[in-house]
Amino acid sequence: RFNEPVTNFDASDVVLTDANGTLGTLTANADGKTWTATFTPTANVNDTTNTISVNLTGVTDDAGNAGVGTASSSNYTVDTRSADTTGPTATITLADTALTVGETTTVTIRFNEPVTNFDASDVVLTDANGTLGTLTANADGKTWTATFTPTANVNDTTNTISVNLTGVTDDAGNAGISIASSANYTVDTRPDTTPPVINTATVSDNQLVLTYTEANRLDATHIPPTTAFAVRVDNVLIAVTAVAVNAQDKTVSLTLATAVSRGQAVTVAYNDPTAGDDANAIQDAAGNDAASFPAMQVNNRTPAPQSPAPPDKDIKDDKDTDGDSDGVPSSVEDLTPGIPGPAGAAPIAGDGNGDGVKDSMQAAVSSVSLVRSPTGESKPAGAASTHVTLVADSLDGKPNPGSSARITHLEQKNAPAELPKGMEMPLGLLRFEAAQATGHGSEKFSLYVDP
Repeated sequence: RFNEPVTNFDASDVVLTDANGTLGTLTANADGKTWTATFTPTANVNDTTNTISVNLTGVTDDAGNAGVGTASSSNYTVDTRSADTTGPTATITLADTALTVGETTTVTIRFNEPVTNFDASDVVLTDANGTLGTLTANADGKTWTATFTPTANVNDTTNTISVNLTGVTDDAGNAGISIASSANYTVDTRPDTTPPVINTATVSDNQLVLTYTEANRLDATHIPPTTAFAVRVDNVLIAVTAVAVNAQDKTVSLTLATAVSRGQAVTVAYNDPTAGDDANAIQDAAGNDAASFPAMQVNNRTPAPQSPAPPDKDIKDDKDTDGDSDGVPSSVEDLTPGIPGPAGAAPIAGDGNGDGVKDSMQAAVSSVSLVRSPTGESKPAGAASTHVTLVADSLDGKPNPGSSARITHLEQKNAPAELPKGMEMPLGLLRFEAAQATGHGSEKFSLYVDP
């Protein structure tokens, strides 16, 4: 309201710098003294010292006199915060709550609503016994994840990860209250200080395998050089061309430049590079080096050469000859899918037990094709087939070298008509006949079945 009619007054003369809002269109009354407009306050604001002003220097009366200075309203309050006055809360979980040597886990921080101003500085790791990687936010603005790495050489069952909520706000500007903490989790990262101990040494053809006694696993990455081993066959030094470590099986496999024959005397020695723990040596996952050992005898399990089966004089076409007299034609045994050898050697077709020799050439090994049906003997039309391999005088699934055990018959029969409740026999029954090895009062058998 002006004290007299004015001219040259419009919205550009209105000052909203301290207004916390916007002004709609100015409408003049007929008397030329009064103007009105709608004021809309800014959202999400809480301020008690707001004013709207008019710059009078650009406004004149009917006589052409300009005003002087600025006219301002008294203070007014703007509180346009949401009706939500409750700050955010959070839950903190670890994917793995029992952390050991070499392990990490994912930490998930979930807020009950979208939040702002949350970062790593709000995470409290005072009682965590570990470090947190980069926090990654989900698109919903509620969930953050990061990788947690426990501190080495710690044993503590009362660890927690917390978030200081006082620095975290929701979209309405409400800050959280106090601290949110995870449930207790355990950290046991005490190093394994016991080195692996040599247990056995076996050789077959050009593969020499050392097995170790170890509470955890071997290190399959930092392996020793080939020159760390000395292998002698009949007291002649044989070069080692490759070294492979199976961490889970706790074995060290050496590939020899020359294959070993059955009956040859074999020794192996190992030299740990230094007295301390080395970057490349036989060692466990914690880095404990296995000790050097002098020349030790190696169990030579190289199979004896197999003599070719004599021709079947009763059959012109010799493809169905049963060369090893186990009741299964060689043509059937040779169709058996091969499996890798103990040291990872490439499969050989017809070698169902992975000992490097075709089953059709071993009297103690027999492979047969079965119908995948409980009524195997009846051979229902359309039934799929599979192979099984039976090993007599078995040691870890392989026949003892030079064994005189023999399998003389192997066939599939129907499952019994009535089975105990819950019992299934998808391959029916397997019937076999065998002759024990000389001097054996009992016999061990292994059966290979497709998984």
